Amino acid sequence: MDFYIKRIADKLLAGALKNFGAVYIKGPRACGKTTTSLQVAASTVNLQNPQDLDRVESVLTTNPDSLLDSPKPILFDEWQIEPRLWNTIASSVQKSENRHGAYILTGSSSLNVDGTADSAIGRISTIKMSTMSLYESGDSTGEISLHELIQNPDGFKEGCKSKLTKSDLIFTICRGGWPGCFDTNDKLEQLRYPQYVLDRILSTNLHLEDGSTQRSDLTMALLRSYGKNNCRLTKSEKIYKDVEDVEPDRTKVDMYVNALKSLYIIEEIDRWSLSPLSRESKYLPKHVVTEPSIAAAALNLDSSTLLKPEYSLVRGFLFENMCIRDIEIYASGTNTRVSYSFYRDEETKEVDIVLHDENGYMALIECKFAKKDIPEAEKNLLDLERKIFEKDDEMLYGKKIPDNISHSPLLKIILTGTEIAEKLNSGVLVIPLGCLKD
Repeated sequence: MDFYIKRIADKLLAGALKNFGAVYIKGPRACGKTTTSLQVAASTVNLQNPQDLDRVESVLTTNPDSLLDSPKPILFDEWQIEPRLWNTIASSVQKSENRHGAYILTGSSSLNVDGTADSAIGRISTIKMSTMSLYESGDSTGEISLHELIQNPDGFKEGCKSKLTKSDLIFTICRGGWPGCFDTNDKLEQLRYPQYVLDRILSTNLHLEDGSTQRSDLTMALLRSYGKNNCRLTKSEKIYKDVEDVEPDRTKVDMYVNALKSLYIIEEIDRWSLSPLSRESKYLPKHVVTEPSIAAAALNLDSSTLLKPEYSLVRGFLFENMCIRDIEIYASGTNTRVSYSFYRDEETKEVDIVLHDENGYMALIECKFAKKDIPEAEKNLLDLERKIFEKDDEMLYGKKIPDNISHSPLLKIILTGTEIAEKLNSGVLVIPLGCLKD
């Protein structure tokens, strides 16, 4: 690929370099961290290069400050291979408080970050980077901005049309958002790229707590289990059961799960609750493979298979998986610190994404591939909005406020695999994922 595909992380990196001495970009291998960093780096130290690693290890022992004499900003690629770099850079930033944008660190593992002696709070900014969203990959028209909707819900552009058919959406799920797959225009080759990434995961020496060498059979069994349970509430017992023929020792299984989490390959989404003390807050988290194409590859599902009627359930969960990926990317581009979770009550009514910042709720979002599921999603959103208002009334006034006093409606969105954006009579916005951007 001779051209650079612009990323939403570009502006995050530019902003962080203006305000911090160093920026740490974390995320799964092959998501584009290095390429994005190279757009602004003046010099590079690649810790995966044996010569660079030997030099870094030697200099850190004798004269660590000399390692930081190169033109700024210096990119330390896969810095976690030599954990001492973190405190060396944090110390340099502290000594030069007026110097911003001096260092960029990229890392595909969180293990050595957690183990650093100096947390570098206020000195090293952190950016989480994912694979590409549909807007970044050029698949979404980007006619509807999530940020603009949050700021001005009345500015919703009804009638926008996605260029993606259902077959196209299934293709994007199986292809994924890997920048490397765009080195070719051959769609069959693009579909093979997630398998290449999966093979790299299986051949990588996972950072296992006991120092043992990775067993690819156990890693694959876990990825298949997480693929089957993707975007579902699943007890650990189910994961153990799925892999017990490969590894019956649950302690060892947990060790592999932690290793895959540290590589940003799998994660858990927390359940959001109306009250931290309620019973629902104690329910299970949702298991997610961070890139839906890896879930599909692990399950050996191709686009033609996923289009079959009998695969509608797994197709829906993979679509939700892609929506979660894209919403996280788009929300990261807003000017506030945004987090997301999901909601499910004791009656098993669920809202897929609750987007919120420090000031409260920003959006309630359901993810539905098929048009037939929109009415159910609309009802779930309206039910949760009502519960939120009732809870807020109780907290503020000790009772429900009179019906003649209205609340400002929350932003309620159904992300779909349909083609036309519309506003339902209830105020719920139906937005094709192929129309959305940050």
